[in-house]
Amino acid sequence: MKEWNSNNGITGKRKRNGMTERKNINRGFKKLRVWQDAISLYIVSCNIFAHFRSHLKRVAANSIDAAHSISRNIAGSAP
Repeated sequence: MKEWNSNNGITGKRKRNGMTERKNINRGFKKLRVWQDAISLYIVSCNIFAHFRSHLKRVAANSIDAAHSISRNIAGSAP
């Protein structure tokens, strides 16, 4: 079975009691206050930009994507 290895970053599976257990230890970023604030910003921006008129949908979509990229970048850079 593959195990997580700090050299290659593989998240693997383990067998325990005949069942496959997925193990992912890279979820510590969800405890960070900055990540929680980024998710809150994304939710607020979705609520605001969802009511934009049709000719501003592209601006709204780009703004929502920019807010979402903050949390994705934090998650991607977590140790």
